[in-house]
Amino acid sequence: MQSTELFESWLTERSNDARSPLSLDAAKPYRYIWRSWCKWLDKVHPQIAAANAGTGYLQATPQDVQLFLANGPSPSSTRVSKTFPISEVTRRRYWRVLDCVYQHALNKELMQKNPVRELSENDKPKSEKSEGLVLTRLHFEAM
Repeated sequence: MQSTELFESWLTERSNDARSPLSLDAAKPYRYIWRSWCKWLDKVHPQIAAANAGTGYLQATPQDVQLFLANGPSPSSTRVSKTFPISEVTRRRYWRVLDCVYQHALNKELMQKNPVRELSENDKPKSEKSEGLVLTRLHFEAM
């Protein structure tokens, strides 16, 4: 299965998810991340790209994932200058998308291991820390 077919298969599954469906519009950033990853892989491993015609993602290693997360992400946002380092939040988003799509490939028995899950804990982007905040009705209305 080619990389675009895999992504579309994953997206179809996600869009039909009963708890948390993903719309085509909301999937645009996910598609961008997956395409960026596949293009990066092709650039880093041109011999694999040439020999595997769209399925080079199947040859990815945990080291590839680590290098991509450290050097490869290129946010599509024009608000981010290319001179600033990529934030941990962006890295985590890229990591999460790669993990989900690779897990889908694993579930479809296209591969035996998810290279994203093979990263050591130190190499995984840190989880976003979201601290909950509860406001009283008066504070909420005042805002």
